[in-house]
Amino acid sequence: MSNVSSKRIYFLDYARAFAVLLVVLCHVAERAFDVGQSHWFIYTFIHNFGRLGVPLFLMISGALQLRKSVTPGEFYKKSLLPLLLVSEIWIIVNYVVSLLYTGGGFSIQELLGQVFFLDSLKLPHMWFIPEIIILYLVVPFIALVVKQFSLRNMLIPLGIMYATCFVMPTVFHELSITNENPLLQAPILGGMTGFYLIVGYYLSHSKIVHKIKTSAIALALATFVLLNFAIQCLIHYKQQSIYPLDWYTNPFLIIIAGLILVLMKKILDRETRIYPIMRYVSSAAFGIFFLHYFIIRILGNYISWFGRPIWFLVALISSFVVSFGAVIIVSKINRRLAFRLFLYKT
Repeated sequence: MSNVSSKRIYFLDYARAFAVLLVVLCHVAERAFDVGQSHWFIYTFIHNFGRLGVPLFLMISGALQLRKSVTPGEFYKKSLLPLLLVSEIWIIVNYVVSLLYTGGGFSIQELLGQVFFLDSLKLPHMWFIPEIIILYLVVPFIALVVKQFSLRNMLIPLGIMYATCFVMPTVFHELSITNENPLLQAPILGGMTGFYLIVGYYLSHSKIVHKIKTSAIALALATFVLLNFAIQCLIHYKQQSIYPLDWYTNPFLIIIAGLILVLMKKILDRETRIYPIMRYVSSAAFGIFFLHYFIIRILGNYISWFGRPIWFLVALISSFVVSFGAVIIVSKINRRLAFRLFLYKT
């Protein structure tokens, strides 16, 4: 059983702090290296590593949200509504800042389209928000399912979901088959993002994890990381573009993220000297997510880290630390305001 201090689960705090760092890493790397030229090797490694941030976020959400015994109404009030309100605030902020940054004209129709999730949001990292909000609508019902069935009983349904959401998109892409059947994305259990949630729940609560040796998990993790990296290099070498493998439908990504979560549960489900700062970073994760892209844009106006490793590290550390610091400062001034702006709570 996980150790809990003030209802905190240690390894999930470490995992969430790690996940938000990976998200920032991914976005800083996109401005640092040219995948098509001399930087492709290092870009492929860093970008694929950074891609693990979102899967880890979703798995952590599954570990936390699916264990709750609440009615749909209670869940919507305590979890979905705060997320929706905070998201709307940042959608509006993103829209206004993007206009100031690009010099475009204000359009109430365009703004309303973004507020109601009818149009693409201005900043690319915000694609995650409508995905998670839609997923939260079905979380209470997914929770009812997973609590009724053990991991062993869910292996066949999960295997089918894995095949339809992760393996088949790549196969269809290679065979030039257009997948127009929505049932193949298993929408009843949340599709791809729902699969991440469910897997996160089972990996965090299953007793089977404790029976697996840490060395075996570490070896499997290293194997799949190298295999995924080798495939990405092969794709680049052949000058191909396989979209499903460059997105969160990559069938190796879910496995690597799952192994990281299990490894953290095995070795970090306890308090260490760095836990207090990890707890703060974990609590500020949503705020860092909302703020870091603004910091990256601002830094980009003054320094260029394209192809410059030292400045890349400066941009990474600066965007992470400044975002984190801003959330903490607001929380010290007014904790309620920090929750309403960043979903910050300890």
